[in-house]
Amino acid sequence: MSNDTPFFNDQRVDHVLPSDDQYSFLHVKAFGLHNHLSADPWSTEYIYFIDKKWKIQRYIHSQTPSRVEELREVWELPSHHERRPGHYNPSMSFSSPELVVLTDGAGTLHLVNTGPRAGTAAWEPVHTLQKCHTDGAHLVLNTTTRVGCQLWRVETATPVKGSVPSRYQQVLFSEEVCGKETPFTILHSRTVDHEEVHCLLLHIDDRSAAGDSKETGPVFLNMVEWVTLVQGDSSTWSVRSVRRLCGPGNLDYTALEDTCSSVYIASDKPFHYTMDSENTIIEDKTEPLPITDASKPEYIWQQTSEDVTVWFQLPAMSIKSDINIVSDPNTLEVQWHDSILLGGSTCHRVDSTLTTWTLDAGKEGNPRQEEAGRVLGIASRGATCLGKCYE
Repeated sequence: MSNDTPFFNDQRVDHVLPSDDQYSFLHVKAFGLHNHLSADPWSTEYIYFIDKKWKIQRYIHSQTPSRVEELREVWELPSHHERRPGHYNPSMSFSSPELVVLTDGAGTLHLVNTGPRAGTAAWEPVHTLQKCHTDGAHLVLNTTTRVGCQLWRVETATPVKGSVPSRYQQVLFSEEVCGKETPFTILHSRTVDHEEVHCLLLHIDDRSAAGDSKETGPVFLNMVEWVTLVQGDSSTWSVRSVRRLCGPGNLDYTALEDTCSSVYIASDKPFHYTMDSENTIIEDKTEPLPITDASKPEYIWQQTSEDVTVWFQLPAMSIKSDINIVSDPNTLEVQWHDSILLGGSTCHRVDSTLTTWTLDAGKEGNPRQEEAGRVLGIASRGATCLGKCYE
């Protein structure tokens, strides 16, 4: 058996373990399933990770297993914190071809302009030019970059005979967005119109931190912070809004949709908003409906790439003559006495010659889709489409 995992020698990944206070299943999942490798969607040949010195290392895909064609440091996280128990693993998310958001896992979110990442040895240095003067054979640039509340002064020398670099690496934003010394990890980020960056950040806290005063229920909750950064008129970036979603269940998947107007969450328990800096949260006080015979579904169904099977619950004394099924290439209707149980147009053609139905303790029909490789959706009452039809 061969080991296809690259070996990075001294560039060890900064792997953080949960502290004694981070003992819940939610913590175990967040730490245990954390992926230290970050792919760049705009430069797919590159893979990145953060080492123990908080340096961003990049390596190039190799067609040969266990071989790294190139491993190079491209940037270094500003050191605002010292590693201590309770922190999360450092993480990053590429928001656009020239923007990336990073965190040290200790509570600070950085938005960095990397410049074009494809084909460069390192992320291009960017600073705000304040003044310049010549010094012998060199042009000296005295520059200042604002990082949070700190000012960094950098002095760079560039040969006069060459042109001054047109792009310089710039830390556009750097703040503790989830609260002072509140650590988090980055789940996802997207850029909208080059002037907005949306980030989904995760930290796990107890119910009291989420403002939940219930005496029963899980001790810890997932807290997903939806942070929106915007670029102002003076090209400075700031926080426009912060929304918080909380939920007690397994957080299997979280992502922003393409326009950043909503969030996708896959979990076995519901999530709800507990904070929104832009809008008032309207609490849903409706009680769940009790489960009665009237609330049972009219039918249940399942489908494969070729077949759709539908089950109907009928009275126990039903016989075949009580049932009438009409199956055409583009319509389907199931009738019991004078009641239409299912009727409407299909999203794709149905092979009516292969449509069968049986009565087994009062159930079922099985329409077969004519063209393999497509999913069939059936319209109920001519209005509601079941399933998603796609090529």
